[in-house]
Amino acid sequence: MTFDTILIIGCGLIGSSLARAAKAYSQSGTVLVADNSDSVCRAVKTLGFADGIAEGAAHHFAARADLVVLCVPPGRMGEVAADIIPAMKSGAVLTDVGSIKGAVIEAVTPHVRDDIHFIAGHPIAGTEYNGP
Repeated sequence: MTFDTILIIGCGLIGSSLARAAKAYSQSGTVLVADNSDSVCRAVKTLGFADGIAEGAAHHFAARADLVVLCVPPGRMGEVAADIIPAMKSGAVLTDVGSIKGAVIEAVTPHVRDDIHFIAGHPIAGTEYNGP
């Protein structure tokens, strides 16, 4: 097991793929997801690939997570990071799946604490479709 607890924020195609893979390949004991969409949260619950689901704010999940993955649109990365980083536990890893790096790094970095490890990521796939 790589991480005890993973939090995926934004459960569209990439976020839900990460959550499913983390469960399928035992990369996490606990997979938590958060999404602003009630219909996405219902779909995740129905599909059963998350151990916990939060609609909207993910503060209580961020405090438990060893890895937090931002899977929201690049324009929202800074806002979401500013919202959840204060709740993240010391030593946790924060990464993203944004398709652009300069703007994401610029938006997220000002909010990163010294005890949080921010690793800018990049998706390896994607389509014009969305949803879990």
